[in-house]
Amino acid sequence: MRYIIALIIAVSLDSARAAEQDLGPYYPKDSFAMLSVDLNKMVMSPFGKKVFGTDDKFTSAVKLITLYQPSNDLEQPMLSAKMKKVVGTVVNKLERVTTVVSHVEPKEKLFDFRIVTFVEGSVTENEYANAFEVLANESNVKLDSENRIGRKWFDLSAITRVDGLMGVLAKKGLFLIFQRVDAENILEIISGKTMPAMNKKLITAVASVKPDETSVYLVVAGNIIDTAQVTLSFKGDAELSGKYEGDLAETIEQGFLEQVESLTVGTSRSARLWAAAKLTVARKDKTVTLNGKFSAKLLAEEYGKIKVK
Repeated sequence: MRYIIALIIAVSLDSARAAEQDLGPYYPKDSFAMLSVDLNKMVMSPFGKKVFGTDDKFTSAVKLITLYQPSNDLEQPMLSAKMKKVVGTVVNKLERVTTVVSHVEPKEKLFDFRIVTFVEGSVTENEYANAFEVLANESNVKLDSENRIGRKWFDLSAITRVDGLMGVLAKKGLFLIFQRVDAENILEIISGKTMPAMNKKLITAVASVKPDETSVYLVVAGNIIDTAQVTLSFKGDAELSGKYEGDLAETIEQGFLEQVESLTVGTSRSARLWAAAKLTVARKDKTVTLNGKFSAKLLAEEYGKIKVK
């Protein structure tokens, strides 16, 4: 059931957008990357309307997971009626998802990191609690919760198998999923008890993105990886664009090439869809670019073949 919690956090495909909050002050000071997904722009775009049609959010999410699974099997995962109801309630109310990645000491270790996810939407604490409880029951694990500083904290470790992963409704419209090490500091910043200590390099890089032109964007800015930006805009088709500038250009190029190969190898439906995007990687001196385009027509055709039980 771990993929279901990822679905709650990361995939929602139709929602009225609330006023965008500035989450930058809440990022841990050692953050070096952030991913923002503007769900409303994606769904309301010409691309979204053509691919997702009138499907609700939960149905669209299940179909997308099925569409990009490694095999050619079009069968959806078996979900109980209760699971569909409580998880669907949460997914259908999500508005924006922002994931921030931070270093774990010592900072020299490139792949030691922790993650904070900011989930925005009109979901209540009880609705989150109901969804987590059902996820835990159907995963045959116990959901632990505790009341601290006037809030209910949900221990999601048993469900996700990530030690110390907590969930808490920080304030109306903003739910946080993070490891305990970040919890109290972020909540104190939100409550005004502590001043933010932001990574200025990351904040500056994020400010260079034009959110009105892109629904999804990834920004990396730090002392180890330099600066990189990947955007996904939804016009007639979904257009992917990426750029890295720094001393690790050759390494980044090789990483991009290996990732493209892993996504497109084989004859599965997922591999064919990735191959159809015609992803290209190019390097000139210290600059690496990544480009590709996902056809709305092709995805709509494949998406339409999936029937949700």
